[in-house]
Amino acid sequence: MNYIDTSLVVAALDSTSEKRSKYASTILGRTREKVVSQLFLLELASAISRKPELIKAVAMEENNKPASVLLAYLVYLLSKYDLKFLPLSGEQVATPFGRVNTEVGSGLALAAELKLRSLDLLHVAQLLLFKDRGYTIESLLTSDADFLRAEKFLEQHGVKLLVIQK
Repeated sequence: MNYIDTSLVVAALDSTSEKRSKYASTILGRTREKVVSQLFLLELASAISRKPELIKAVAMEENNKPASVLLAYLVYLLSKYDLKFLPLSGEQVATPFGRVNTEVGSGLALAAELKLRSLDLLHVAQLLLFKDRGYTIESLLTSDADFLRAEKFLEQHGVKLLVIQK
C-alpha cells in the first residue's frame, strides 16, 4: 500500500503550475493501492477551503452550503484518485500531560528525533500506526521535500519515501 500525503493531491490540483499538476496527477493515476488518513482529509479540506477556485464549479449551485460543497468535493477527489480512507480507532495513550489520541502520542515520541513540522510528523505517526495494525504500507508519496528529514527513519520501518517534485 502507498500512503498519500496531502501535498501530492494539492499539487495535482494546482492550476498555477500545469507541469507539476500534470505530473502529480499522473503519479496518482499510476500508483495502485493508495491510502489516506483522517489527517489527510482535514488537511485537504483546509487547503481547498482557502482556494475557492478549486470548487467554484460545484459551488455555483444556488442552494449549496459551503460545508456541503467541500465535503462533496472531498468525496469526489477520493473517488477520482482512487484513494482509500483508513480510519484509526480513536484509542488514547497516557502521557505526562494526560491522555491523548494515539497519533499525537506517537508524534510526541517522534518529534525530537524527526524534527518535522507538526502535520508532517502526524502523517508519519499515522503511517506507523497503520503498519502496527497490520496494513502493509510500503511507501509514502508526497510533494513535500521536508519529509526527506525522515527518509532514513522511514526506511528503518520498511517504508520507502517518494518525493514527487517536477
